Amino acid sequence: GRVMITSGKTTFARLDTPFRDMQLVDLRKFLMDFVRMVYRVPPEIVGDVTSSNKATSFAAREHLAEQATKPRAEVFLAAIQKHLAPRFDDDVILSYDSPVPADREHRLRVMGTLPSAFSFDEWRTEAGFKPHPERQGFAELLPGQKPNEPQDTPTPAAGSSAEANAEAISGD
Repeated sequence: GRVMITSGKTTFARLDTPFRDMQLVDLRKFLMDFVRMVYRVPPEIVGDVTSSNKATSFAAREHLAEQATKPRAEVFLAAIQKHLAPRFDDDVILSYDSPVPADREHRLRVMGTLPSAFSFDEWRTEAGFKPHPERQGFAELLPGQKPNEPQDTPTPAAGSSAEANAEAISGD
């Protein structure tokens, strides 16, 4: 380097800061947590699995859908309904499929309470299989049903797995 000559008292200060002193890792973690909290995104969704397990990972997906995705979809839908739908017809109502996943555990608890109330095909559909062509109907007689009566499947409720199963069988 060069030699510097001054006529008074001089103080030297370091102008660069070492990376260790800047705490970049802590700053990055803070910013990631802050942005995640602003948008209501669970840590498991962005890859922070330090304190998560299988249950919290599944719950994180539900939480994201309920707390982040669905409210934004509602705002977007309201804006489109207000500004775009009137251009087509007065009776147009827009909708979207809910991003909130079905509570599969609840459905299995309900089905497990009285398994004989559900047909083979409903159980197969719940397990992710296609209906079996040779095993249709119920495993046991329903309460009040006589052995000689045909085992007609009751009309499925709207939105149930039985309704989806009936549509799959009929080919509609």
